[in-house]
Amino acid sequence: MNTNFSRFGLAGSDKARKPARRPSAMDEAKPPRVPPFPGRACCCLAKPVVVAMMPVTGQRSAPVDIHLCAHHYRASRKALAQAGAIVFDRNGALVSGTDAFELV
Repeated sequence: MNTNFSRFGLAGSDKARKPARRPSAMDEAKPPRVPPFPGRACCCLAKPVVVAMMPVTGQRSAPVDIHLCAHHYRASRKALAQAGAIVFDRNGALVSGTDAFELV
């Protein structure tokens, strides 16, 4: 059995690997990209008017997007704010202090 392995790796290139780029403070300051809106909300059969981006926590290793109808967004605005969620409307604009039914 031949145990002489190539020093160049699988790609056969002798170029040095570039170190992974570390995220900068500017990368962290960017708001998350708004996901596409589906035909119905996560909470019921109505069309979504907002998407709430739930932040990373000890239990969640990645942000979670929740598509809410006007009624359920209105009912959960306080809880979303307490959780630190970022809310976007269908156009991708940040929502703050807007009545949910104005978004329809």
